[in-house]
Amino acid sequence: MIKIDSFLNPDWYVMRIATTDVVTCKKTLKIGDVIDLLLNSAKRIPVLDSKKRLIGIISITDVLNFFGGGRKHKIFPMGGLNQTVSKIMEKNVITLSGKTKIYKAIEYAKHQEKSVYPVVDGNTLSGIVSEFDFIKHINTETGITVGDVMTKKPLIIKPHYTLCDVAKILCRGAYRRLPVVENGVLVGMCTPKDILFYLKTSKAYGRLKYDKTEVRDIMNKNVTKIMPEDDIYSAISLMKPGIGGVPVVNEDDELLGIITKRDIMEVLAW
Repeated sequence: MIKIDSFLNPDWYVMRIATTDVVTCKKTLKIGDVIDLLLNSAKRIPVLDSKKRLIGIISITDVLNFFGGGRKHKIFPMGGLNQTVSKIMEKNVITLSGKTKIYKAIEYAKHQEKSVYPVVDGNTLSGIVSEFDFIKHINTETGITVGDVMTKKPLIIKPHYTLCDVAKILCRGAYRRLPVVENGVLVGMCTPKDILFYLKTSKAYGRLKYDKTEVRDIMNKNVTKIMPEDDIYSAISLMKPGIGGVPVVNEDDELLGIITKRDIMEVLAW
C-alpha cells in the first residue's frame, strides 16, 4: 500500500487538488454542438441549468449510446443532432463537497465506478476532481510493480469487430478503453473517443447500426505500453490526458493485463 501522506496532506479539502477552470454546458445545448466539446475539451462535461446549478453530466459514452450503442438510440429519430443534452445526460450525478477531506474522497471514490467527480457547494459547481488528481502527486518510485496491481485478463476485442459491436460493449459495460488483440498480441486500443471522432468525420451519426467499418480501421495502433516489472510510478508518468489506462505486455507484445488509474487508487491508504 502507498501512504497518502507521503505525497499529499490527507486532511486537505478536496478543492486543494480540484480543477476549478471547468468546461461546462447548458442543458439546452444541442447534441450536435456538444460533440466538439467532448472531442476537444473533456470526455465528461457537467451540465448546468439557467441558474448555473449542476443538474447532470454528459460523456462521450452517452453520445455513443444515443447514436446506436445502447437504449438511448430509441430517441434519435425524434430529432437527431438537434436533440438537447438534457435528453441523454446522466442525471444522477455523484458529487463531492468542497469540504470533503482528501482521504475521505479517495475512500469514497474507491467504491464508485466514475472517473470524475464534480465538486459542489449546495448545487453550485465549484470544480471537478478526477482519479488522476488523486494519483498524479506520486512523484517517486513506490516499490509496487505494475504486475502487482494491474487488471489481469481484461476484456479484449478483435480487429474485425464492427464499430457498432464495440460501441455496444463500451456502453453496456461502461468501459473506457478496450485492447485490440490478434493471436494474443496487442495490436491497438479503441476508446469511445475514437468511435465518436470517426462518426463526426464521416458524418455517420445516424448510421452506426448499419456501418460495417471495422475496429482495425480506426483504432490507435501507436499504443503506449508498459512491462509488468515496472514500478507503478512509471505507469502514472504515462497517464497524460487521454491515457487513463496502459496495457501491460511482455517482450513479445503479448497482452498480460492493463493498469488503470483506478487500479492505482486501490493501493492508496492512510
